[in-house]
Amino acid sequence: TIAINGLMLNVAPHLSNIGYSITFSANIVALTMGSLALGKFFLGKLFDKAGIQASVVIASSANILALIGLIFATSYFGLGLTILFVGVGCAFATIAPSVLSIELYGRKDYNAIFGVMTAIGSLGSVLGPIITGVMYDASGDYYSSFKLSITFSVIALILYLSIFLRQNRRHQVETIS
Repeated sequence: TIAINGLMLNVAPHLSNIGYSITFSANIVALTMGSLALGKFFLGKLFDKAGIQASVVIASSANILALIGLIFATSYFGLGLTILFVGVGCAFATIAPSVLSIELYGRKDYNAIFGVMTAIGSLGSVLGPIITGVMYDASGDYYSSFKLSITFSVIALILYLSIFLRQNRRHQVETIS
């Protein structure tokens, strides 16, 4: 959630900071919000059709690509990359927790587990803007915070993949037994 907030909350300020007009920046934000609306629908369908592991990899990769797009936002290619991938990447923050709670831990203590996941996500929502603000104040731009968000996203993807690998091994052992 830190990386997702680092992306969504800073599109307009970053674009203004690198020389785009406020109107242009607002239009790009509107396009990212439209992409997010479509991304939520698409990600839900992706979880249904492709499964949890593929969906997590696709959504995490999309978030990383959207952040890379912001680093190269002085070009229309960078802006297009962000608009194209922000929807699926950022939809993950609201779509995935309930799916992950059930798929990884089952239905038994769903409410408690989902509550913990939501609380952790909320903590990221609080810390993300603070970290970004401190980094902006220190550097005068958003590039370092976008790079940190990419790092957090890569770490999160690696953690998800290790959880899936461990879960797959556990299922294989249970199947053999």
